[in-house]
Amino acid sequence: MNYSGTDTALQIGQETTWGTSVAGVTALEFTSENFKHVPSMIESGALVGAVTTHGITSGNIKTEGDFTIEVNPDNIGLLLGLTLGVEAAPAEVPTDTDVYDHAFTACSGSTALPFFTALVDRKADVFTYTSNKIDSMVLESTPDGYLMGTFTTKGQKEEIGDSLEVLTYSTKRPFVFKDLTIGYGAGATTPSYSTLSQATSFTFTYNNALEDDLFTADGTAYQQEIDRQKREMTADVEVLYDATTNTLREDYYKVGDPIALKAEFVSTDVIETGYYYTLTIEMVQAYVTVADPVIGGPDRLRQTITVKAIDNAVDEPITITLRDAQATAYLAS
Repeated sequence: MNYSGTDTALQIGQETTWGTSVAGVTALEFTSENFKHVPSMIESGALVGAVTTHGITSGNIKTEGDFTIEVNPDNIGLLLGLTLGVEAAPAEVPTDTDVYDHAFTACSGSTALPFFTALVDRKADVFTYTSNKIDSMVLESTPDGYLMGTFTTKGQKEEIGDSLEVLTYSTKRPFVFKDLTIGYGAGATTPSYSTLSQATSFTFTYNNALEDDLFTADGTAYQQEIDRQKREMTADVEVLYDATTNTLREDYYKVGDPIALKAEFVSTDVIETGYYYTLTIEMVQAYVTVADPVIGGPDRLRQTITVKAIDNAVDEPITITLRDAQATAYLAS
């Protein structure tokens, strides 16, 4: 029997022990996935009179993958924690409500990135990808679609034969472009923001620069636990080119002053009267690294502004805050 992707499924769950898979706890509204088994195939170079390679042996084994989801207010929390590594205790906002802020920041020092199991139902079998870490996350919003999240992974091994948990999908609308407000201002611990209403698209990229091929002589073919290296956080904002965005370019690109940037998606889904599901991405100390208006023809002039976060040893380089109704943390302590 041939299968289609229509009724496939992707679930994830945070692990506690490297190399030991767990059941799924979150069902993702995914649009594609590309998890794969990656063996190193060792070819013999022996000169034995053969007309082609004398032999091939399977050596070390790892996995790689990527998947894309529609970002719902209640399906992104665990992925944010897995990507950045640190989640503060959920803060009730205000007190005596069922509204909570989950603040995610980049792990540092001896704090390792968390890792997870991905279970993919491809109909012929359920594939289990054990001990994955997120290498990169890209959140992209354009006027003609949902906010999309694309995640790349590196992991330990692939197995088959597991089963999925009975999990429910989100009942909330994914974030869309009309939910988005972008603010900018001078870099500061507590910035003052002006609205960048000229934005026509927004892309945020978080890169963990994971190690790779960390194999040791431990009697197995699998990687040891890999971890993040120097991180990179950037935002690309395409804007209409006018006097305001030209001034932004002069002040923060040509002069080179630090900039703060905040992108906030506020859903129409209500948590409690007066409070809505919200996703906020904030870089309070950053620099504009690209801002070049060009004329490509008779169309309206635009420019792409690229903003890159720095770590000044005082402020968090990145804080992503998810406001929802979940009282408990997404990451296991």
